[in-house]
Parts: sequence; structure tokens; C-alpha cells
Amino acid sequence: MRLGRLALLAGFVAVLAVTALVWARSRPAPAPEPPVPAAAPPPAGAAQPAGVARRPVVVQPAPFPRAPTAPAPANMPPPNVTPGSPELVAADRIDALVQAGDIGRARDAAEEFLRRYPSSSYCQHIETLTGIHPRPAVPGE
Repeated sequence: MRLGRLALLAGFVAVLAVTALVWARSRPAPAPEPPVPAAAPPPAGAAQPAGVARRPVVVQPAPFPRAPTAPAPANMPPPNVTPGSPELVAADRIDALVQAGDIGRARDAAEEFLRRYPSSSYCQHIETLTGIHPRPAVPGE
């Protein structure tokens, strides 16, 4: 008896599902709504209708002005080195040898440069570029 009622209930649910499916497919598709034109903002002196909340105006802050900076000139010698000096010529030669891939000759030139100009403003650049780091002489050698 229970099985009969369960079968009857399942049949009724199946009929309802098929009816709903057929009804949904037989309905025409809704027409697309026409686009709503943007409303012009009300004049500054116009009053808002009662019950309508006014949208707050969001103001973006202006970015901080940047101080004008002059671009650093390329290959400008430090202020304590005169252009065309032997120190500058030697440093440029080492740079050129490294750029050309002749690391052996660049390292030899770097050792000579660091021995000849130990307090040069180019020393750190030359040491970093070539890997030559002179050490003080060890007593007894």
C-alpha cells in the first residue's frame, strides 16, 4: 500500500515538472528594456524632491606636485676630477675593456689604477667593476 502511494506521488511530481517545463518554454522571451538616458544634473539652485536622498559628491585629492629634477648627465666625471686627466682616462680605459669583454686586461689595468690613484673617487667603481680589491702589504712578505 505504501509503495502504491509513493508511486502515485512520484507520478504526480513528474507531471508537474513536465508541465512547468512546457509552460516555461512556451512563454515568449521578454523584450529587452530600452536604455535609460542619463539624467542631466539639476541646476545648482534647484530643490530636491521630498524623500529623495542626494548622492554625496566624491572629490579626488590632487596629487602632490613633484619637484622638478634635472636628469643626471651620462658619463660626467666627479667634481674633483678634471676632464682629460690621466686618472679619468685610465678609468675610462678600464670601463671600455670590461665592456669589450677583455676582463684579464681590465683587471691588470685596475691593479695599476688602484696602485697609482689609491684615493681616487673612481676606486669603488673600479673595484666593483673588476673585482680587484687591493689589500695592504703584509709585514714580512
